[in-house]
Amino acid sequence: MTKRGLSAQQALAAAFGRNPLLEALGAPISVDEFPRSLHRNPLDLIKWQAVPRHQRTDLVPLLEQFFVSTPTAIDIACAIQQVIRSSYIARNPTLIQNQKKLYQVASFQATEFRKIPWFSANAKGLVISGITGMGKTTLYEQVLGLYPKSRVHGIDEESGWTELKQIVYLVVPMSAGKSRMGFLENILAAIDEAIGTRFHATYAGKFRSVEQAMVVVSIILHTHRCGALVIEEIQDRNFAPGEQRGLMLLFFLRLLNFGIPVILVGNPLGFVGFDRFTQDVRRLYKGGNFELWPADSCDDIGWYECYVRQKATFNLTGRELPDTSQIRQAIFECTAAVPDYFDTLWQAMQIEALHSSRRGPFTENDIKAVYNSYAMQHLHPLIDALVARNHAGLTQFEDIPADLFRKHWARLDPSDESPREAQTAKVPSPATARAPVKQARFQRNEAKSRTESGTTPTYIPETADEKALRKKTLEALKKESDFLREALSNAKP
Repeated sequence: MTKRGLSAQQALAAAFGRNPLLEALGAPISVDEFPRSLHRNPLDLIKWQAVPRHQRTDLVPLLEQFFVSTPTAIDIACAIQQVIRSSYIARNPTLIQNQKKLYQVASFQATEFRKIPWFSANAKGLVISGITGMGKTTLYEQVLGLYPKSRVHGIDEESGWTELKQIVYLVVPMSAGKSRMGFLENILAAIDEAIGTRFHATYAGKFRSVEQAMVVVSIILHTHRCGALVIEEIQDRNFAPGEQRGLMLLFFLRLLNFGIPVILVGNPLGFVGFDRFTQDVRRLYKGGNFELWPADSCDDIGWYECYVRQKATFNLTGRELPDTSQIRQAIFECTAAVPDYFDTLWQAMQIEALHSSRRGPFTENDIKAVYNSYAMQHLHPLIDALVARNHAGLTQFEDIPADLFRKHWARLDPSDESPREAQTAKVPSPATARAPVKQARFQRNEAKSRTESGTTPTYIPETADEKALRKKTLEALKKESDFLREALSNAKP
């Protein structure tokens, strides 16, 4: 007879024994509970109506702390929760096989990194990519903020420890340059900050090689039962294709194999070529591959209904922001549907309104006046290029994936009647790919689509510089692929 009224944690404990690692997280949050759990409006804590109008400008920057629970945010929150919880379920410390694995991993300290044996099970990786301004960092920080960063456990004979400093999650930026040793030492420093250890002082500057550092860092993260390692600021300049990136990918795969989820966050240019690899590297996507792209029109539900309208409730002016087609279009043209640019626009609009004696609803002219002011003039070239779908205009920005945007736009353009479009007509656009509540999430895989269609897309001809860059990138990807293939085949039994 099936018992009713058990929580998932109680059911797992009944089957496999208690799990102190999972207890640190509390009960799982449901998809219906996440919007309320993630919601944050700093004005809820302030009696701002009592503040004189001209002094409210001090409160405007608080808009940046306002978190909007969009469909994409909920999707990513669910995915992050799942990779952490499933990892801890698999690593239940009261199980004998996991205690044996702990000692086995610790014994690898003197083993060459590429010769460490591979376990049969793996944790899940997760990737969040998007251009600057799409809110990647704010999003994952808000989700991880629902959990304690660490937890200290006392004596637990059943788990086999007298004390454990558990790391629930760790956030480490990819080093600005290409120093892999610097990145690994940064992980040690982050561990020290999280649980009060002195690993950085013990090891920094004393490793014989990057690969020895990888072994030691992997063992430390495994020993302290890291629930997720978040690597942020992945960019083309610090994670370009080649053997060095191949070595870091091997490190991330090793962490997954030890049971530690890895969450990679960065610019799309930093992930170029990932889809060319074998299933081994694609494990980094197993927990989810979230591509954050600006909305394609002012009527995108995920953009205007969910983001703009919620942010507009943060209003210190007493002036209404009407919801009309003209207002929607003006906001779209002045922000390119990039969340951070709307925040900049809306803050500037409120500051101007608080300094002015004008009353009544905001107008299109108010929006355009702020767009043309000092507050946003520096953003004009990028916003105008995105709104106009001007690929050439994007090429002046080193951190904008101009070619990826070109392919994205070509695929969405209904006037494109190329053979490829005809054969891939069943592939939905971001606006129709999923139910309306999930429109903001659009996962595009160009390489897979090209393979399935069996045709070559018709795009704007490449320039000589673009051809040279593509050739250089392909050569680097081949070296990286060869390195990984050799390293994985040598290590696996």
